[in-house]
Amino acid sequence: MAKLVVHQDKINDINELISICPFGAMEENNGKLNITAGCRLCRLCRLCVRKGPKGAVEYVEDEKKPLIDKSIWNGIAVYVEHVGENIHPVTYELIGKARELADKINQPVYAVFVGNNLNVEKYMNIKNKNITRKFLNKNRCNQKIIQR
Repeated sequence: MAKLVVHQDKINDINELISICPFGAMEENNGKLNITAGCRLCRLCRLCVRKGPKGAVEYVEDEKKPLIDKSIWNGIAVYVEHVGENIHPVTYELIGKARELADKINQPVYAVFVGNNLNVEKYMNIKNKNITRKFLNKNRCNQKIIQR
């Protein structure tokens, strides 16, 4: 997590720096400036870094950044809005728009059904008279089913 480091030797007027903080997260303690005083937490807005004496407060990022392999992130997922066995019509519009975008970036489209004890075949064939299956096939849309 990022943090603010106070360089006490570069502070001439502690009260001036304290007055800059809009959250009251700074206080003087034995002639030194402390950040995150009491229950008033610093929100890392960095106003003290920008408006305070040069170099008095330094914003430090974490050295370790989590390594995430984003090469496996692909495709465009569209959540299938449904109540009971009825799919909301806006879902079809969203899948169509997703397909347009996916064609431009050469990615697949996924229709994501989320629910408990889903019978997706029922959604695809019976209730919607095969309209949904034909629509998804026409738009080259894969199905992702998440059962909870």
